[in-house]
Amino acid sequence: MLTMKSMTHWEDFVKTACVLTAMLFILAASIAASITPTINYQGRLTDDTGAPVADGTYQIVFSIYNTETSSTAAWTSGKQDITVSGGLFTYKLGSNVPFSNKLFAYESRWLGIKVGNDAEISPRTLIQSVPYAYTAAKADTALFVDNEDDFVHTAGDTMEGELYIDGDDDGYTDIELKTTSNAGRLILRDDGAPNVYLMGNDYGQFSMSYTEDGITSTDMRAYPDGGWMLLSGPSEASWIEFDSGEEGDNTVRIPNNSVNSNEILNEMGFATNRSSTVVILNSTEMTSIASISIKAPAPGYVRLSGSCNVRLYATTGANGAYVQIDYTAGGEATSPHYTYIYQNAFPDISSYYYSASCERVYYLGDTLTYTFYLEAKTANLATGSASTYRPILTALYIPTSYGTVGSTVAENSGFENAVPVTVQDENGQTSTVYEVDLRELELKAQQAKIATQEAYIEQLKAERELEQAKREAE
Repeated sequence: MLTMKSMTHWEDFVKTACVLTAMLFILAASIAASITPTINYQGRLTDDTGAPVADGTYQIVFSIYNTETSSTAAWTSGKQDITVSGGLFTYKLGSNVPFSNKLFAYESRWLGIKVGNDAEISPRTLIQSVPYAYTAAKADTALFVDNEDDFVHTAGDTMEGELYIDGDDDGYTDIELKTTSNAGRLILRDDGAPNVYLMGNDYGQFSMSYTEDGITSTDMRAYPDGGWMLLSGPSEASWIEFDSGEEGDNTVRIPNNSVNSNEILNEMGFATNRSSTVVILNSTEMTSIASISIKAPAPGYVRLSGSCNVRLYATTGANGAYVQIDYTAGGEATSPHYTYIYQNAFPDISSYYYSASCERVYYLGDTLTYTFYLEAKTANLATGSASTYRPILTALYIPTSYGTVGSTVAENSGFENAVPVTVQDENGQTSTVYEVDLRELELKAQQAKIATQEAYIEQLKAERELEQAKREAE
């Protein structure tokens, strides 16, 4: 028997006291019948002298809470008109508004009562267990079973047949566990529509679909000859297929026109620039006659091709020009990368025209934005002049190499297999340069990328191990 007191205001009662005496019990029928899903509640209303309130109908709200101080009710009866006679009343909790299946499944529950427009009576009443409920909570085995084969034992048993779970009581199966003669299947559903499918057979299969259209958008399978994955869209023409069991062009299959240049990270590309300006050359440093800037999508190679017309004039003596490609503006001619045009003497001071062209290959590392220059200067000029016109410079980006990429550099830093060679210019001057394979830079970049990825993987492993250790410690 529980007693609860609170000040209330009902109709003609001013500052009267309410003393509620409650008895909670669950009505059970026969052994074969289920427990009645209601709780019988008795209370007694008195005034502040302890005398029963006048007979009549009072509006009472019953609420059940998860804790003694919760502000939100887990269940409420709503306003109920309760007949009071001699101060006594009876009400079956759950008779007007049913309990949910999980209301009394785990934690303790507290009953709150509100009469009329007054505040809820305090303190709340703890709903105690009763014999039938206590037996259900503590039972290790069923006391009465019509057919033992219909139930799974707690240990050493195997369930047969299918299992269906409706977790939110909406009438739709949320989880479906099925078995066939040689396979197990797990199906997850949303409002009855399957959207996740897991099957174990002689091959494993995992499929997912969008509930609204039911079309399988992701399907992965493990076959004896390799893995297979299909990504599909809302139409039959929209799909991507990966099949490791196939070879060559059949390994990856995608729809026509499914990939364009904007979707490829490091496809080949080129840029070009030309000028119509006539440039008068000087003998002190290289003069830029055309330039081009590129922004590569990833480390790779750039092959540069340049050409121009050279005019030598206004002298009968020696006259000439150097033309080369460089990634810095100005400076001297760099052997052996330039093209050399020279004439020791001319019949008269008329203009003489020549065509000059040159090529050069660079490797682009982490710095992917470069500006390259087609440049020229006079060579061994005694008298007269030299100029260039109609220059054109083209850059072709190539993401990877398939063999040796030979080049010559002034310094051997960064290369393990640099071979020193002596070169001689047109004046007989010698210098040492280094023949290298630019592919060394590509391989080093790949190795650095792999090392970064491996370090990241090790970091993830360490984080998972730390998280696992924390869980085990708890």
